[in-house]
Amino acid sequence: MSDTVTLIVTATPNPNEPEAMKAYLEGVFPILQQAGGELVRRVSAVKPVIGEQTFFAAMVMDFPSVEAIDTAFASDAYKALIPDRDKGFTKLDAVVTQTMQT
Repeated sequence: MSDTVTLIVTATPNPNEPEAMKAYLEGVFPILQQAGGELVRRVSAVKPVIGEQTFFAAMVMDFPSVEAIDTAFASDAYKALIPDRDKGFTKLDAVVTQTMQT
């Protein structure tokens, strides 16, 4: 499992576009799973301890490679979700991470 990469997504929904958010979430998860993504955890933010709370919810998924993530986000199926993504969230960030070597 050490050669996996992790996708961390942070999101703040747009309260005025719940249907767009729902459509995006229903569409994106199968795309990520088809790319080999395995859900590690979904969480909602409770309160900041240091700094400011800049998101409402987060999702963590492991993937077999960076290329698998790139393929998912470059797919036509994902591109079709972009209008719902842009309407459904006021802020959405996705970052590819890997285990730090000591």
